[in-house]
Amino acid sequence: MRKSLIGLALIVGVVSVDVMGQRRGEMVGFSSENAERTRAAERVMATVPDAATMGGYHRDLTRRPHHAGSEQNYLYAVYLRDKLEEFGYETEMVKYDVWIPWPRDMQPMKITLTAPTREEISTVEPPIDGDPDTFVEGTADTIARYLDDLIAIDRDGKVGQSIRDVATATARFRGASVAANGAFEDVLGKGSDWLDGQSTALHVLNGLIMQAERDFLDERGLPRRPNAKLFRRHRTSQ
Repeated sequence: MRKSLIGLALIVGVVSVDVMGQRRGEMVGFSSENAERTRAAERVMATVPDAATMGGYHRDLTRRPHHAGSEQNYLYAVYLRDKLEEFGYETEMVKYDVWIPWPRDMQPMKITLTAPTREEISTVEPPIDGDPDTFVEGTADTIARYLDDLIAIDRDGKVGQSIRDVATATARFRGASVAANGAFEDVLGKGSDWLDGQSTALHVLNGLIMQAERDFLDERGLPRRPNAKLFRRHRTSQ
């Protein structure tokens, strides 16, 4: 009985070693030829990229503001095209005509509500009492305390950012044409708010994003969709 058990153990050991040996030489889901080609590509990717070169590309692409539709945006597109061609890629640049919400006069920027009453809308977004995620321009004490004290995030070596894409994208998915602050509610809105938070009257949501397949405002400046709704500013937890 003992000899049989020893023999069985040896057989199991040989099978295990053989299977492991096969696994070391194989890549699951790849043929032998494609596995070797993939390993060669991985070796290149692990050794070729250079941090100094990547830093140079980053400096080149962040040297000047390049908002959509600007001349600098085009120059950066040319820069990327030239780099890709330098790397051996065939490239093609295509021109698109798109609607971009640019103000006509930036000094100062003005927004006027024309109906049902005529009012000048402030473009300043002041801090909100009780909201630690807002602070006076030029100071970062509040946001630093928010990171350190409330959510215990170590900010050393990190770059902070404020993102509103979640709110605007969700508004679009729910059928909205425009996401803005409460001053326009009487003009745009029917139905209930899905973002229900503090809002400051007569202030437009900074960083407004508008997306539509067609012209979404009629000749009166009102949404063409009958169920279009205004969504209020709200700080969401990320």
